[in-house]
Amino acid sequence: MVRRAWQETFNTSPPSRQTIYRPRNKLDETGSVSNPPKSGRPKTSETEEHEMLVVMTFVNSPKKSPRRASAELYIPRTSLQRLMHKLKIKPYRPRLVHGLLEDDADRRLQFYEMMRNRFTGRQPDSLDEIIWSDEACFKLSGHVNRHSSVYWADENPHLTIETELNGPGITVWGALSSEGVVGPVFLMDL
Repeated sequence: MVRRAWQETFNTSPPSRQTIYRPRNKLDETGSVSNPPKSGRPKTSETEEHEMLVVMTFVNSPKKSPRRASAELYIPRTSLQRLMHKLKIKPYRPRLVHGLLEDDADRRLQFYEMMRNRFTGRQPDSLDEIIWSDEACFKLSGHVNRHSSVYWADENPHLTIETELNGPGITVWGALSSEGVVGPVFLMDL
């Protein structure tokens, strides 16, 4: 009867008899369709005291790794991860930003006009004149790559990192053109 009503109402195949009878039987036997409490060892690490310790740990040291926090608090890592999930403590990576100067907009407009004038009305092979390049800078000042910097918090702290642009280090440069790969070229920044 339920299966027929389902099919007529929703015009789809009905659920199996097992799916229909299982909750009905559970309701008849226990008076409820909810699952009984699970047996087994209680979660002793997930107490209010441990919640407070975890919150205080990451408020005082947001850069601390969960592995180190687990060791310092004597809480198993899996329990710590469950607590962090419950407390909505997530990792946030800071954004690396470059300061804009007043004349940057003018320089961008000049570059656009130069490229537009150079390629307007030209043949498609004029793109062969372009070399696409990129570089990566490795500083000797001990500056850590931003991908390794993680801040744990319950809300995004919107952190930015101001970096020294012209410190000593090594720059690796490479390029790609229609004729192939150029580089890598290693340059020493002093």
